Amino acid sequence: MTLSVRRAPTIRNASAAAAGWIALALWAVPVLSGAAEPLVRFSETEAARAFREGRYEEAVAELLRLLETNPDNVLVLRYLALSYDRLGRLNDALRVFIEALALDPDNVALLYHSGETLHNARYVDDARRHFLRVIELAPDSEYARRARIWLAEQARQEAFRQPPGPPPPIALQLAFGWRRDEYRFAESLDSERRETVDRLTETLMLEYFPLRTAQWTLALDVSGQGAQVIRNRDGGSDIWQWGAGARAQRVGEWAGVRLTGLARVYHQRVYLDGGSEYGHTTGAAAQLGAGWSPHALTLATYHFAADDFREEGFDPLFASRDAHDHRVSAEQHLFFWGNRLRLTFGVEYEENDAEGRNFDFDGPAYFAGAGVALPWGVRLDAGYEYREESYRNFAGPVRRETERREWSVALSRWFARHWLVALHYRDADEESSIRALDYQRRAWGASVIYAY
Repeated sequence: MTLSVRRAPTIRNASAAAAGWIALALWAVPVLSGAAEPLVRFSETEAARAFREGRYEEAVAELLRLLETNPDNVLVLRYLALSYDRLGRLNDALRVFIEALALDPDNVALLYHSGETLHNARYVDDARRHFLRVIELAPDSEYARRARIWLAEQARQEAFRQPPGPPPPIALQLAFGWRRDEYRFAESLDSERRETVDRLTETLMLEYFPLRTAQWTLALDVSGQGAQVIRNRDGGSDIWQWGAGARAQRVGEWAGVRLTGLARVYHQRVYLDGGSEYGHTTGAAAQLGAGWSPHALTLATYHFAADDFREEGFDPLFASRDAHDHRVSAEQHLFFWGNRLRLTFGVEYEENDAEGRNFDFDGPAYFAGAGVALPWGVRLDAGYEYREESYRNFAGPVRRETERREWSVALSRWFARHWLVALHYRDADEESSIRALDYQRRAWGASVIYAY
């Protein structure tokens, strides 16, 4: 939905384009309060006072009255749209912005504020175009500075694959899907075993924000996941998982670089076939991000997890999987083509210190990915990861070494403001120095997600 629908032969708002202040810079523009009344300043009208005091319903009524005698007044249209936006009537706000931009297509204030409304309505591509146009028209203005902040936030959401738009005080995400897993296991040097399992999947995540400002975010979350076998139960189990966590995030700027610090703690439990607990994990993560520009985001992350499995193995001295796992990673995100194209690459090192010898391992991983906006609102995401694991204390006939390669691709599209439909495919291939431990897994499926 593009708002700049036509170019009218009107004088451009040179004051906004040159100065670009977010404050009510044009409130001194004269308007007619009635057909037979003298000119008055907009800042002195009841509409302006109602808007300043947050009485947006009254502001809408007064602004509509002003429009009766000032139908082409861009300032009045602008604050009518802003009043609708403050009331949550985003469709009405966008309709008025369309009318105002038809009269003055290069009005920086209109472009910026309509970009905000488009972002809030989750028309991300259109919002991005409006913000980029603001930067093009008035690169040194306050509007341009704030447009760059919005673009950086959109880039961060893309990097973390979060729903577009600002999160509400309580955020809900509910997903239903179907997935088919195809496995190939090497049972011996001469044979292999194949299995195909179909599952229904569900995910529920509820997030509450007790604190959210431009600089600080504090969030509490609970989540649940399920995957129920609907075909070939002999080849797979129902899986149930629930978790809870908290995160704190600080956003700031230093020497022109946008910095983000994040800390998170969580606890997860996994159950098989609705029965006894399979295992649980308690973990924490710390992350530092640097947004060098709207086109570059660098992330450095440390992650710790304490794993406790109910099944200790045939001999805990050799095969216990209880472990303390440490991971450090660095990744770079690059954004091109008005942020419609995202490239990612990074490296990770993992060390798993298990209580038993056979699950002590360490090794590096390398990954890359790309995301691109396609026509009709469709998005394509693809990724590749290569991982090595060296089992330094393995008690077996030969030293265990593994190499894992994994490809993934997904197509997704937002419908309206809350619904996301996705198709996804994943291919994993692990080769081990012990032939019987080789396996392949291919999975594909579809999901429907509701995000609020």
